[in-house]
Amino acid sequence: QRLASAPVSTSEAAKVTHMNDIITSAEFAKGKESYHQYGCNLHPRTGPTPRPLNMRVAPTAPFPPREICSSEELGNLCDVLYRIHVNREVLVAVSNKNIFHMLGMYIEGVRKANVSNAMVVALDEETGRYCRSKNFPYWVRTLTSRSGGTDNHATSGLKFQILRDFMKVGASVALSDVDIVWVQNPFEYLYRDADVEGMTDGWDDVTAYGWEWASATTNFPEPVAVQRNQRLSARNSGLFFLQATEESLAMMNRLAHRMATEDVWDQTAYNEEQFYVSYGGYRSPGVSQRVMNYMCFMNSKLLFRYVREDPELYPVVRPVSVHVNYHPEKPQRMVDILAQYHGGKQDAIGKWHWGVGLKGHHECAKRVAGHHTSALARRVLQAGGKAEWGGIKFVEFLEGGQLKTPWGNGRWGVMDMAKSDMLYADFVGAEHQLQLKSWPFFESTRCSDGEKVKMKVDV
Repeated sequence: QRLASAPVSTSEAAKVTHMNDIITSAEFAKGKESYHQYGCNLHPRTGPTPRPLNMRVAPTAPFPPREICSSEELGNLCDVLYRIHVNREVLVAVSNKNIFHMLGMYIEGVRKANVSNAMVVALDEETGRYCRSKNFPYWVRTLTSRSGGTDNHATSGLKFQILRDFMKVGASVALSDVDIVWVQNPFEYLYRDADVEGMTDGWDDVTAYGWEWASATTNFPEPVAVQRNQRLSARNSGLFFLQATEESLAMMNRLAHRMATEDVWDQTAYNEEQFYVSYGGYRSPGVSQRVMNYMCFMNSKLLFRYVREDPELYPVVRPVSVHVNYHPEKPQRMVDILAQYHGGKQDAIGKWHWGVGLKGHHECAKRVAGHHTSALARRVLQAGGKAEWGGIKFVEFLEGGQLKTPWGNGRWGVMDMAKSDMLYADFVGAEHQLQLKSWPFFESTRCSDGEKVKMKVDV
C-alpha cells in the first residue's frame, strides 16, 4: 500500500470495453497479488519515514483532558469517550431519525465485527433514544444543516463540525457512514502514519492510488504538445480515519466553515482540502494522507462488479468493511452482505446485479421470440410439456409459447440463445427464469426478489 503522494503508475488510464475487462487487467492483478500475499494485514514500509504527527493532546496527558472538555463544553462527549475509547480511538457514525432500519444493520455489523470502541452521534433526541434501546453508546449533538433538510446529503456535511469536537479533545476517529457493513475490526488494519487515512472510490491500483494521464492539446504550436496530469478516483468522505492532530483540526475547521457558507457537496470539499496547495492568501490545512487498501476497505462497485466475478478472488476475500456507496438499494444489499460475511450464507450477494437491481431483472430481459430453435424447449414439449412447480401439479408448456398454470395463464420461451440450459416462464405478473440443473429438474428464480423454486418436468 502506498502513500497518496507517491507516484503509482505511469500507464494511461484503463481502457475498458467490457465490464469484466478490469479483472483481467495488469493493474487489477496487482491488487489480487497483494491481497493473496498480505490479506488485509499491514504491508512492510518502503521509502522515507513519514513526518511525526502533531498530536493535539500529549500521549502522556490524561484522557480525556478534563480542562479542555470543560472549556469547550464537551463534558457529555468526554464522558462517553472515557467509557469506550481504546488508545484514544473510536469508531463514529452520524445519524438521524430518518434511517433507523439502516442504522440498526450498521450497529449489528459493528457488534459482529467485535468493535467495542464504537458510538453514534445522534442528530436528534429520537436517535438517542433508539441507540439507548439498542444499548449502544451515543452522544446527542443536535445540529441543523445549512439547507434545513434532513436527507442524507443535507446531514452528511454536518460530520465535519462534529469531528472538530473530537479533535479538540484529542480523540482520533474512524468516521463511518451508516451504509457500511463492518466485517472486521478496522483498528487492527490502520497504519496510523498520516493525519488522514481514507477510503477510495477506486477499484484497482491506478484508480485507487493514481495514474499519469497524458492529454493532447492544440493550444501550442505544432507539433501537438502533450500535457501530463496526475489523476485518481475520489476519496470517499463516508469512511476515513482522522488522527487528532493540529492539521486534522485545521482541516475540520475549514470544512465546517465551508459546509455552513457554501453550496458544496461534502465529498468535493473533503477532497479539495486535502489536495489544494497553499497559494496567495489561501493556506492549506497541510494534512498528510494515506489511501486505505481498496481490497479491504471496499466500495460496493469493487465488490459487486469485479471481486464477485473473479473466481480466484471471491472465495477468499474477507474485507474489513463494505461501503454500499455505489448502489441505490442500500438496506437491501446490507442485509445480504451481513448474511454472507457474518451469517455464513454462501454467495448471499449473488442475486444482486452489478449495476442496479436484482440480477434476475436484467437477465429476464434477455429473451428470444419463439422457442422452435431451442433444443431444451423442444425437449420439454416432446416430454408432454407438463411440470410440477414447487410440488404443485401442473404447469403446462404449450406450443406457440403459451403457458397454463394453476394460478393463471402466461407465456414461456427462451431466455438467451447463448445459454442452452435457460428458459423463462411469466404468469400473473411475475417473471421467472428456469435453469436446467439435471434433466428433468429445473430451478426457477423469480426475477423480482430472487426467490427460488424447484420445477420437475413430468416424464
